[in-house]
Amino acid sequence: MRSWNQNRMQKRWIIFAFIFILLWFIETPYAVSQPGSAQEVQSMIEVKDGFTEEEGSLMLTTVASSRSVNVFYLIYAGVHPNMDIYEKTNESDENYIQRQLTLMRSSHQNAIAAAYDMANIPYALLEQSVRVNSIVPGYPADGKLQGGDDITQIDDVNMTNVDELISYINTKSVGDAVEVYFLRNNESQSVTLTLASSQDGESRPLMGVQLVDVQEIKPDSPDHEVMFDVEKIGGPSAGLIFSLEIYNQLVEEDITKGYEIAGTGTISDSGAVGAIGGIKHKIVAAHEEGAQIFLCPPSNYEEALEKWNDLETDMQLVPVKSLQEAIDFLQNLS
Repeated sequence: MRSWNQNRMQKRWIIFAFIFILLWFIETPYAVSQPGSAQEVQSMIEVKDGFTEEEGSLMLTTVASSRSVNVFYLIYAGVHPNMDIYEKTNESDENYIQRQLTLMRSSHQNAIAAAYDMANIPYALLEQSVRVNSIVPGYPADGKLQGGDDITQIDDVNMTNVDELISYINTKSVGDAVEVYFLRNNESQSVTLTLASSQDGESRPLMGVQLVDVQEIKPDSPDHEVMFDVEKIGGPSAGLIFSLEIYNQLVEEDITKGYEIAGTGTISDSGAVGAIGGIKHKIVAAHEEGAQIFLCPPSNYEEALEKWNDLETDMQLVPVKSLQEAIDFLQNLS
């Protein structure tokens, strides 16, 4: 009798262990976001012959995202106050990473242009090509183009910006074939795409790509050239902080004034600050890193304020709609 009970208990443990292992290794269709880091950006940006003495620091903030989530981690995230669960899209991890890096590189150029304008540094804007940011599943470009490809020509027409490409495609009809020439890893390639119809009822011809302009900002004086050294950080949301750091190295005055300044927000080449995602996670990251000031887009302010109240932090929360407004605020600090 005892042997029979032992065998039954062993079978139960085996079944339990099997279910545990199964739940551990099976990936759910969900992802989890949580506070990332707050990192000073002076080490990431160098202005040739720039002013590098800073009493304080300017910090970008990030969101950490886990795209491979098992059942146990999902349960843990569901009860954690600083974690969010969201449903994953059909986008591959590789395409997601490439899209984020593309947006980051584009934000670099916008940050440089905005900072040059604020510091009255003359420069030239060189339009180079059109970069594929992401692919729309099920459309002609799916499986043929990928994020990070630079489209240089369609048929016999050179492409230097997104508007130019869209205008050319709009001269075509659904079902027309176009030859797309592009650079991938500095290698010239081409592919034929048959334009598909849009799904909004207007029957517009589409390749099925989301695009960004690839531009190079060139200062009139090489003394003001800007170099980035950013690894493993993607997305456009560090644009505001990048632009502030570039400006701070271009002018003699140190706008940090000894403060630990974190922030987030996209930046346009004209200096407008735009909305971002994951603001509440970035607030937590800044707070944990000891930031005294947090700059954010006005459109994200209410969400940021809610998390700010939960943290009961002494960090000052400041909405800014432009680079000019951010600089004015910092220059007025004691």
